Amino acid sequence: MPTDDRISLEQLLSVPVPLTVEDAVAVIAQLARSPQTGRPTGARLSLAHVWLERDGAVRIAPGILPTRAEVGALLQLLLSVIHEMQPGCVPHSLCLVVAHAAGQLDSATMPSLTAFAAALQPFQPADPAGAVAAIVAAAGNSRVQSRPLPTTPMPAAASPPALPPTPEALPLTPRGDEPRGRPRRRWRAVAVATLAASVLAALIGARIARDLAPPVLPEAAASDVLPISISTEAGTPPIDAVAAVAPSTLAPSIAGPAAPSTSAPSIGGPAAPPTPVPPSGRRPTAPTPATTPTIEPLIDGDAVRADAVFSPSFASHGSAVFFHAQTAEGSALKRAEPGERGELRVATIVDDGARNHHVQLSPSGTTLAFDSDRDGVRGVYVASAEGRDVRRVSGPGYAAVPTWSPDGRRLAFIRGEEAKPAVWNLWLLDLASGRQTRVTAFRHGQVWGGAWFNDGRRIAFSHEDGLTIHDLDSGESRRFASPLPGRLVRTPAVSPDGRWIVFQVFRDGAWLLDLDRGFMQRVMQDPSAEEFTWSPDGRRVAFHSRRSGGWCLWTMSAP
Repeated sequence: MPTDDRISLEQLLSVPVPLTVEDAVAVIAQLARSPQTGRPTGARLSLAHVWLERDGAVRIAPGILPTRAEVGALLQLLLSVIHEMQPGCVPHSLCLVVAHAAGQLDSATMPSLTAFAAALQPFQPADPAGAVAAIVAAAGNSRVQSRPLPTTPMPAAASPPALPPTPEALPLTPRGDEPRGRPRRRWRAVAVATLAASVLAALIGARIARDLAPPVLPEAAASDVLPISISTEAGTPPIDAVAAVAPSTLAPSIAGPAAPSTSAPSIGGPAAPPTPVPPSGRRPTAPTPATTPTIEPLIDGDAVRADAVFSPSFASHGSAVFFHAQTAEGSALKRAEPGERGELRVATIVDDGARNHHVQLSPSGTTLAFDSDRDGVRGVYVASAEGRDVRRVSGPGYAAVPTWSPDGRRLAFIRGEEAKPAVWNLWLLDLASGRQTRVTAFRHGQVWGGAWFNDGRRIAFSHEDGLTIHDLDSGESRRFASPLPGRLVRTPAVSPDGRWIVFQVFRDGAWLLDLDRGFMQRVMQDPSAEEFTWSPDGRRVAFHSRRSGGWCLWTMSAP
């Protein structure tokens, strides 16, 4: 079983931790960049040689010098396992990249591991280290010893290169405390597990090759090109309009009402029964009736010429939605709102080749806050509403996910600890004075969010398996445990009236905390939904999700 601090890929495949495509890419991309230490052993790469650390790092056993083809085959194996559990979730373009790296195509092979890591960048999550740390935490919370390997017979076909057990190099021990005199028994166990993984790759290689092979598409006609140019006044960002698609298809929540989405009814699903969460000093009252929210598409990548779109936020007034659009060149900050004819009008605010994320407009509508890696280390920046006069305000060190106070005078954001950058705490910044104040002082784990109540005095955040409401004036806190014991809680958002907090239970969908009644209930089963934000009127909650296959923006009706 894995320890609390690290887990090998061999162990990871034996515990019931559901992986996503982005998880697998984050692991392999960091593996490709991991330093290779020790005297070469001549052993080939195996699952037991790769370790995921609690701090989000991925390390290779000393003396193992993997080739590009071996690392590509390792990613192919992970994607095969994911595909077996969630057919059709692996993008065709990613399959081609992996096939190139694994040497299964005659042309366009990757020259090095560094080139392979660069090619994987468009498929990585916004925070690869955070994704790896979450995998380790989820594995540590697992209570099941093992899970059976898929046994569905597959037709014989070419399979990814096998990753055989390697007697030349025994796998690392988690803490270096393995008793002496037992290497043979341990190697046999490793050999059996690794051989099973190789058999799994051979079995499902044919299916993933068949199901994920890129289709042959006809040449696009002129009528298939959706974006059209619209002239703008001097000094304003360029605007695109999507005119050839019905607004109700692209953005019903912006452009007007639309019928409920039926693209993934099994994901929305019936809501879970409420879970009583007694507030301090009050007994829980009758549970809130379970409801099924209406899920509607908001913005997809095709509409804004991007591979994926993430992190929606609403303007305090009006109908504008802000988000970041990711491509191979970087992440651009964008603004979308309906035009006079009901078309979706999209303005690019910041697009400088950096990875820009988590954009929010100030309550006054004059200033943007976002995080970016433009200076090498991710930090929090502010700019004018048009994207000009960009400046870093968080100081040195890792910082991200800024949120505005209701009066627009302060920003809350998460900051990595200087000695442990993968440990995140919540900080406040007074924009007028530049003074920064620590709110939390956790020594492990990661704080997510910094969701303000409208009174500007209280703020909600998550840490590990708990949701906390903190009073900034008195310093008092009120903690709510995860509705699923031990499961991580992430990305909380407080409703405008302060009654509800919507949040993600890691890989279990969206949950709602009713602060008046003290009950939690799951309102959406989509495991990929996260980074929630409430519309100003409190009637909708926007979020990003891959419920339709790619990362898009969606809304669900509020209670």
